[in-house]
Amino acid sequence: MKGEISYIFVFGILLVLSLGFVSSFEVEDNFDLSQISCDMLNGFKDEIVGQEIPSQIPYKNEIFNVYIAEEIFGNIVIEESIVKDFGCVVNDEVTYRVYILDGGVLLDFAETEEVMELVQEKLDNKEILVKGVGLGKKIKWSFTKLLLKWFG
Repeated sequence: MKGEISYIFVFGILLVLSLGFVSSFEVEDNFDLSQISCDMLNGFKDEIVGQEIPSQIPYKNEIFNVYIAEEIFGNIVIEESIVKDFGCVVNDEVTYRVYILDGGVLLDFAETEEVMELVQEKLDNKEILVKGVGLGKKIKWSFTKLLLKWFG
């Protein structure tokens, strides 16, 4: 039996930034979503690239590297508030690094409709960490975390 599973991908990134980009795909019942790989998502590249970032998100021109369980998962390039590229390697021009404790965190997002509350919980529990590269990006992320607490 196959089931439809929705989950947030931003890359870890997109979930952390509350972009609301949700990809769906069918999986076998015994498929372990915690073992999902970037290469598996390449089939959705056409759906990911071109996605517009909501105007209230202060990330217009950024490059995010996403790590799951301390291993590189992939990267997302955002230019002029549009996802311009998605890849499965480290991008050396990174502006933010997103660390997701393990693939099980993705399972939690697949099973909830309360994305913003879960994002806040995962940030508070340090199951998701975001680190800006350089002082300006660190300050920008601190401001974003504060806004997430106030309005999340």
